[in-house]
Amino acid sequence: MTADRRPVEATAAPTVLLVDDDADALVELEEILELEDVVSTTASDCDAAFHALATWPAIRVVVTDVHLVRPDGQV
Repeated sequence: MTADRRPVEATAAPTVLLVDDDADALVELEEILELEDVVSTTASDCDAAFHALATWPAIRVVVTDVHLVRPDGQV
């Protein structure tokens, strides 16, 4: 239920949260953002995403998979 990567301190640069249950998609998106010097972090499910949003004030944008499984297990 934790974010896939630990948050940096709250004074960090604005951050993009990438949420996808496909690990390959997360890696690709993160690499693209890194090329543009955009700070990002990842979450592989809804619970981890909600946790990251609740504990990481630097998150300003969320990019999510439209087919991500909901917290109750439904698609």
